[in-house]
Amino acid sequence: MNKILFLFFVVGFCFFVDGVIYSFDQTKFQVGHLMYQSKCMYSPNDPSMSQYSTNPSEVRIEGSFVRADPDYIGILQILVSHGDSFDTIGYINEQNNREYCCRESLNSIVDGCALENVGSLIISTNQTNLPPQVLKIQWNDFNQTPYYVDRTFTIEKSGKHILLFSSCLTLTGDVYMTGTVSWRNPYGYLPTDLYHMIELYEALAAGYFVLSLIWITLCYVYYNNQLLPLHYCVVIVTILGVLESIAWYFDSVNFNEIGTRSIFSTVFAAVLSSSKKSLCRSLLLVVYMGYGLLNSDLSVPQHKKAVGFGVFFFILSFINDILRCYSQVVWDKTLTGEFNMLLSIFDVCFFLWLIKEYYSHTANDQRKFKKFSNFLVAYFVMINVTLEFVTFFYFS
Repeated sequence: MNKILFLFFVVGFCFFVDGVIYSFDQTKFQVGHLMYQSKCMYSPNDPSMSQYSTNPSEVRIEGSFVRADPDYIGILQILVSHGDSFDTIGYINEQNNREYCCRESLNSIVDGCALENVGSLIISTNQTNLPPQVLKIQWNDFNQTPYYVDRTFTIEKSGKHILLFSSCLTLTGDVYMTGTVSWRNPYGYLPTDLYHMIELYEALAAGYFVLSLIWITLCYVYYNNQLLPLHYCVVIVTILGVLESIAWYFDSVNFNEIGTRSIFSTVFAAVLSSSKKSLCRSLLLVVYMGYGLLNSDLSVPQHKKAVGFGVFFFILSFINDILRCYSQVVWDKTLTGEFNMLLSIFDVCFFLWLIKEYYSHTANDQRKFKKFSNFLVAYFVMINVTLEFVTFFYFS
């Protein structure tokens, strides 16, 4: 019951957070607090974006800011900077650490920290051709009126960009934000690391479809009288590959257009993907247990192991896919990396299990088992190598 509740928690938490449109609801900025986010962005002037050259690339801040303590003056700064210009923000102190806030003691000592800048970010006056874009929110004494912001920061050069919220002035107190932050590339809302995934899913769907036709033709035309139940499972795997690629394709297109993930399309794609991966591994496992080649059926313990493994891997894979989506829509990605590592370790243990099963059956030199099991492994290795090649081709 606890596992089921955890699963629903993960799904719900992922999909009630917007995509690259980040929502803030009374998010607190503390005094001296720097909260930032970095993303790689394309500029409309980039040669690879020639077909989208008329579309803007921008970071948009929309929402209200209100102070908890309005008795004194207050300052909050919002800054967007290209990665090449970020070194012009702050200075390196004697302890070789970077400080960002201008204090009276630094006046006339540090470039960009003049007397009128005390309580603000230190921004060097020696700027490159891409100076940081800064929005300064300032409150007067006894002013608790929410400060409404609707500001668009344009992206002039492709590369890494940093969004920084800074509260340096001690008198400001805590500031609460309610609103949204959206990152939009010339082609849409998809992050740059997912931009080519639409084309990749098209290629994968076509590749799986061709592979399905080849396999079905071989099975039902040339080897119709020699089919094993395992051959039908391979057909299901390749068809699941087609459906999975199509589902992820439409999910990515929808994400790119509106900036948020659809609950139905993403969960549906994750279910297909997890089904394919768990079925692939279960198929390999029962083959290495000798089913269809050495034995006409599995023993009761073997059957329980195969079914239990398939169900357990499906759950792990599904959560991993959900967390992968979750990592694209939140600021903290630690949980995703840890769970992905857990799944990788589980996969290693699985293949060690296959090796153990293999040697337990090849001790009697069962040639038919060796031949088919080696062929099946080579078949799935070929699929994965093809996937890696296509991925490299589109991302290189």
